[in-house]
Amino acid sequence: MKKIFIAIFFVLLLVACQMKDPLILFDTDGAGEIPPIKLSELKELPTPIKSGFTFKGWYLDLTFEEEFKLTTKVSKDTTLYAKFEVNPTPPIEIVIMHAALEEVDPFHPNYKGKYKTEKQNLQREVETKYNVTITYKTYPSSAMWGPSRISAISEGHHLNKPLADIYSVSSDWISDLSRLDAIASINKYLSTYGRNIDERYVPFVSYRDQIYGFEVSKPKVSKGLFYNIDLLNELNVANPAELYLEGKWTWSEFESWSRVVQNQLSAKGDNYYALGGQPITWAMNMVPLNGGSFLNLDELTVDFVKPNSVETFDFISDLLLDYQVFEPNGTYDAGSDDWLNGRVLIHPGSLHFLNVGNRWLNRSFEMGFVPYPVSNTYTGDYVSFEYGYNVYVIGKSNEEKEELVFKVWNELQYWQTDEALENDLKTSLKKVFDDDLSLEVYMTIYEKTYLDLIDILSDSLYAPNGFITQMNATIKDRTSETKLNEIKEKYTQLIENYKNRL
Repeated sequence: MKKIFIAIFFVLLLVACQMKDPLILFDTDGAGEIPPIKLSELKELPTPIKSGFTFKGWYLDLTFEEEFKLTTKVSKDTTLYAKFEVNPTPPIEIVIMHAALEEVDPFHPNYKGKYKTEKQNLQREVETKYNVTITYKTYPSSAMWGPSRISAISEGHHLNKPLADIYSVSSDWISDLSRLDAIASINKYLSTYGRNIDERYVPFVSYRDQIYGFEVSKPKVSKGLFYNIDLLNELNVANPAELYLEGKWTWSEFESWSRVVQNQLSAKGDNYYALGGQPITWAMNMVPLNGGSFLNLDELTVDFVKPNSVETFDFISDLLLDYQVFEPNGTYDAGSDDWLNGRVLIHPGSLHFLNVGNRWLNRSFEMGFVPYPVSNTYTGDYVSFEYGYNVYVIGKSNEEKEELVFKVWNELQYWQTDEALENDLKTSLKKVFDDDLSLEVYMTIYEKTYLDLIDILSDSLYAPNGFITQMNATIKDRTSETKLNEIKEKYTQLIENYKNRL
């Protein structure tokens, strides 16, 4: 009996010992095997490693409600469950490169654009939605404009050190950037992410049937004639904007108006002139308003030797040589001292001149706007040629990155209806036009724009022996037909080169 009692005692003692030192097992959820260990030997909890995850502790249940610590009491063999959380993916940086960050970066301390708060909120939402960070950078000093900027963009991508993901460029660079394989086509995205982009940009941003450029705004007329309101008010002549609205801004009426203006200005003293700028600038903008063109985009032909164009050059020659209504030393862009000092009544220019310090921002007189006059025989709509627009392009990358970049850009934009865009345009123009009449006139023609290839085909438009210089000489010498045929040969070859690139 005594022996039986002793045997039972030892069995109970053994069971008790086992109950006091249970076995701890580990379920690592695929992070590798960890051998079981007795509780008494568990001095430190192991840390399993699982690629792409962060270990968050051991738990007593698969729902991870009760965490296990070294101080946790257990009385039987226990399985511990490893809890992991997916590592957050570092945000992808998307760089937008632009020459004037204060115009596009809503977080810039000197932001000049509209809807600052709305655009800041949009950017925060987009960054969260796509796990990206948006960074705006300016172009390096070595890539100021034109060929140097094209080269910098291309070299960066081919060296796998791109300057940015999105670039603000002039649309007439797109053919070069495409041939250099530095930018990505957006054709496949236009029906989805890019459906808000205005189709009127397509002629300006395409190359070899592929579309590369995009913008949030709509293409607008930028060129026109700007007149000195203060000087006009000193004369007994009609306001040119009123003549335009009355349908009286034709070549014959413009010629008569210019001669009357010049007669009255001559009475004020020397160095007063009716018309300013370079004659070729007038001619280039008036050729389309006589049914002509310089280079035909559809047919890829040289058209500035055709009768409608020659007739325009001759008309400008008459104003210059017969009626002497032009200033003798007119210049391109900013204009001569006579114009800037208020001694020229009307001058060709672009809208952005009104806001640029080295153009007309600091003018001392009020300025009005009127379109170019149309020929007496022209019956079509008003049209204004453009060489190109500032647009955005995507740097060449892998397809997944390109798609992400284009999606992000589109969702960053504060898209508006046509009506809202037009109202915004009116609001902005009220700040630069000095009278309501100019605004009324501009709004009648602001969408009447088309692409001309003349600037795209020549990288020396304003060079000493370039197109502008040659054409000015042609008009001043009244040798249009002879000189034009000489110039034609060069541009016929340039057209052939352009065809070959296509």
